[in-house]
Amino acid sequence: MADLTKKMKSIGCVNNGRELLRAIFTLGISCAFDSNTKREYENVKVDLKEEQTIIQAITKRMDYFDDLKESANTLVKESAGILKTTKAFKQSLEQAKTFLERDYTPEDIKENMGDVDFANDFAESLFAALEELKTTAIKVGEDSLKRKHRLDDALSGINKYFG
Repeated sequence: MADLTKKMKSIGCVNNGRELLRAIFTLGISCAFDSNTKREYENVKVDLKEEQTIIQAITKRMDYFDDLKESANTLVKESAGILKTTKAFKQSLEQAKTFLERDYTPEDIKENMGDVDFANDFAESLFAALEELKTTAIKVGEDSLKRKHRLDDALSGINKYFG
């Protein structure tokens, strides 16, 4: 822009062959009006001003794209984490079920109905399995809540650009 400004200051009535012919054929009257070079200069100046405005607007929004990328990364990370936690909980449920089905088949239960020792063993095993599941469920709940808060933070980081 500075170079164009210097060039414009040094420009006279006739700056190229076409303007020379125009000046000759109009007997110099064309010099009273803007030359093509000056009009081109003004057009370039307007275009550059528009581009500068666009670049400034984009620069202001660069943080938006960084925040959007960071939010996407958080969403992916937390989603993978919740899947892992859920799979671990599912595995705990399956282990408890397998343990109880293996050690206490329906046939064993019918056969030992009324046996106090068997009933006590079954009750203890069931209680232990349920306590282990309860502990795992609490851990899964706490983990899910922490992940929810991190997801809320990531999404509210995006929302600041839309509010």
